[in-house]
Order: sequence, then C-alpha cells, then structure tokens
Amino acid sequence: SQLSLAKSATSAEGEEHGRSTTGVLASHPQSRDIQIDSFTLLFHGHELLSDTRLELNFGRRYGLLGLNGCGKSCMLQALANREVPIPEHIDMYLLDKEMPASDKTALQVGRRQQQQSMAA
Repeated sequence: SQLSLAKSATSAEGEEHGRSTTGVLASHPQSRDIQIDSFTLLFHGHELLSDTRLELNFGRRYGLLGLNGCGKSCMLQALANREVPIPEHIDMYLLDKEMPASDKTALQVGRRQQQQSMAA
C-alpha cells in the first residue's frame, strides 16, 4: 500500500514556514528503511526538489553537500516534521544548531535537546 501526502509546513504555534512538500511512501509501512517517491519540496514557491526519489536505509549514514541556501536544512526540517509520509515507528531527531564538543553520542545530545524543547 502507498501513502501519499501533500502538506504546507506550519509550526505548533501555527506560524507558516513557507515550505510545501509532496511525496508517496514507497517502502513497506513497517520497514526500517524509508523510500519516498515523487518527492517535491518547495520553499516560498521556489522549487528545491522536483519529483525525485528519496531513499534512506537503516544502518547507513548520510551526508548532505551543497552551497549555502540550496535547501539542505529545509529538506531535513521537512523530514523531521514528517511533512512527507514517514512511518511513526521511525524516530527522528534534528539537531539544527551547532553543539559544543562532548563525550556524548549524537543520539544522546538529540534526545536531550528534544526533552529541553518539550519542557519549554
């Protein structure tokens, strides 16, 4: 079965982010991998991605390379906010600011940041 979603991004406070996404979940809903077909990402009407395939496989690490302002953070925010159909059993943490060096893992820092933002 396929899930499709078209969504405009708004924050919990209802603030418009200027982001619009569409996509179809192509992977099995219980899979640990994410496959989104027909993924389109617009930011204030500017097309960043058009009808592309996004595939993230469990256990792999990914890096995003691109010029400043090309949409790397915009895409990560859209994924973290589940603006495309990502199964609920998949946990996501977006660290959207630089963190000071520590002995903690990225996951530990992400969980702590999430707990702090939920407490605020």
